Amino acid sequence: LGPLEVYQGQRRLPNNAWRTQRARHLVAYLATHWQEAHSEESLIQRFLSDAPSPVRLQQLLEVARASLRPPGWPEVNYLLWEAGTLRFNLQLPRWVDVEQMEQSLALARQSQGEQAADSYRRVLAVASGEFLEDFEAEWVLPARARVREQLWASRLWLARWSLESGRPAEALEHAQWLLEADPASEEGWVLAM
Repeated sequence: LGPLEVYQGQRRLPNNAWRTQRARHLVAYLATHWQEAHSEESLIQRFLSDAPSPVRLQQLLEVARASLRPPGWPEVNYLLWEAGTLRFNLQLPRWVDVEQMEQSLALARQSQGEQAADSYRRVLAVASGEFLEDFEAEWVLPARARVREQLWASRLWLARWSLESGRPAEALEHAQWLLEADPASEEGWVLAM
């Protein structure tokens, strides 16, 4: 979470590697929707509505691929075009913060006690900022709101559990975060007291 950052191993893709903002947005969209194959029509509508055409989509795809391969980086095909759909290459190892957060959240919801608390803490550890905070695209806003709600619920669960488990300092830390996020939160005030 936070701004878009792309790494290959320990090397971070420099911000100036992005040849266009559309290419950057396309890669961010595909990375955060990695589990889906996206049709040509949906991608044209989402990224090229000002001048829709399959040729422009192919050009955008090539720009995105070139952006992901700055000089000195290996020729890796991160984006796969198959049977009229585009997707992130699932054969390559990847780590996507939102994916990790959602996996930890799912595990937390299936667990209890200390195990659940550890999973909720992992959720919070991934959250270093807003979801794609440097994007204002339409598709980002619902995901950003969903992530905020998930972080709020995680903090609330940890605050309650910490208080019930005799960990007042941890409960207060989470309650204060809740109050900073929403000063009108009655539950946050109750937990802080």
